[in-house]
Amino acid sequence: MKKIIFGLAILLVGCKNINNDDSIFNSEEVIIDSSISEDNCVVDESSENQNSNVSTDEEAELIVFSKEYSIYINPSVQKHNIYATNTSNEAIEMNKIAVEMVNYLKLNTNLIINANLSNQELSKSIAESNNLQVDYHLAIHSNAGGGKGSEIWTRNSYNNYAQTILNSLNEILPYPTRGIKDGIANPLYEIKNVKATVALVEILFHDDIHQANFIIDNTKLIAEYLALGMINYLQTIDNK
Repeated sequence: MKKIIFGLAILLVGCKNINNDDSIFNSEEVIIDSSISEDNCVVDESSENQNSNVSTDEEAELIVFSKEYSIYINPSVQKHNIYATNTSNEAIEMNKIAVEMVNYLKLNTNLIINANLSNQELSKSIAESNNLQVDYHLAIHSNAGGGKGSEIWTRNSYNNYAQTILNSLNEILPYPTRGIKDGIANPLYEIKNVKATVALVEILFHDDIHQANFIIDNTKLIAEYLALGMINYLQTIDNK
C-alpha cells in the first residue's frame, strides 16, 4: 500500500512540473502532443485520428543529410485571431502544427530542430532564431481578409526555399495557391529581421468557415507536408 501511495505521489509531482516557460524546444526527445494540461496532465489524442502519411514503422529509414542543418519553426502567437468556427484561434492551431512538425522532423531526419512552442512574442522568437544562428527559419500562420488558398512570404533570394515548401503544402489543400509574396517590398517584420533563410507560410483563410475547418481537422497532415517540403528543399541543396 505504501508503494502505491508513493507511486501516485510521484505521478502528481510530475504533472505539476510540466514546464511551459521554456522559450525554445531543442531536445532530443519527441513531443507526444501539444495539448498537455498543466492542471490535470491530460493528453488530447484527437490528432491521432487525423489522416497522415507518417510512417509508424520503427524501422523506417532515417533521412540523413550530409550536415546537420538547423531549423527554427515559429508558429503564430496571435490568439486574438478567432477562427470562423468560433471554436479556436490562430495561435492554438499553428502551435499544434508546429508540434507535429517538430515530431515528424525529429523522427525522420538528422536535422537540428528548434521551435517557439511557448507563445513568446515575435521580437523574442526572432531574436532567439538569430542568436541560435540557424540555417532555416519557417513561420507558420493562417490568413484572414476574405480570400481563399495558401501563400508564402519570403525574400527574393529565398524563392526556391519558399516555393518548394508551398508546392508540398498545396498537394493536400483543396484550394488554389496564391503563390509567393515579397516580404521586403511589402514589409513583414519577421521576413525583414530574421537572419537565416526565411519564409512565412499563410496556410488558408481562417475567416472562412470551410477553410478554418480544414485547418482544424488536418493539423497533423498540414504539418507533415510542410515538413516534407522542407526536406525536399534540403535534399536538393544537400546533393550539390
